Amino acid sequence: SYGDGPYIFDLGDTTLVLTRNHNSSFDSTFLSKDEALQTQFVCEFDSISSPSLTFELNSDSLIENDAFLLPKKLLALSDIEGNFEAYYKLLLSNEVIDSSYNWTFGKGHLVIVGDLVDRGDYVTQCLWLTYHLENEAKKHGGEVHYLLGNHEQLVLLGYDNYVSEKYLSLYKVLKTDVSKIYSNRSYLTHWISNKNAMCKIGERLFVHGGINPKILKYNVDISQVNSEVRRDFCTNEFK
Repeated sequence: SYGDGPYIFDLGDTTLVLTRNHNSSFDSTFLSKDEALQTQFVCEFDSISSPSLTFELNSDSLIENDAFLLPKKLLALSDIEGNFEAYYKLLLSNEVIDSSYNWTFGKGHLVIVGDLVDRGDYVTQCLWLTYHLENEAKKHGGEVHYLLGNHEQLVLLGYDNYVSEKYLSLYKVLKTDVSKIYSNRSYLTHWISNKNAMCKIGERLFVHGGINPKILKYNVDISQVNSEVRRDFCTNEFK
């Protein structure tokens, strides 16, 4: 059986934390918002040998800038799609992190060019690792840029076309679906919903899947494109 989580939801006055244990049971915890911001949460793994990941929540998820100077070190990845082992090994081998998920990339920039979600069995862990590294990078003068891809759009709009069987089974046990897991009450959804689709670093433009030349006729800048994409991607409401 698979463990997974945590799934963290803002219910107004309280924060709901759902975690699936290895015996397929679920732990549900209710915290005040202040308690949630002071809690160290843990991502566990079952069938892979990665160490547990500990992270803390941000008090807020802000829309980041979309233009940066070129740093001395830059690593760009894309289409991880829930494959945590590959993600972890790539970051480790390129000295972005150490074996305990500590940021070791200094003032370098890590760019995730979309499609962190879907297909794989460790989507939740991939998201929380990126969330954690985004916070840790800033403490060292570095940056993590997680850009929106088409699979982010699918889950944010409530489609489960490419969700793995593990997650479909998990949602069934919870009597829910992807639209509720990634509703606007989810901390992860709130975080993803503020991401950009494009990011310019030095003279390099990063975007998932390329750009249609027809966009030139609209005479829009990167920030306008990002704003429009966020609005188009993130229309899923909690029901």
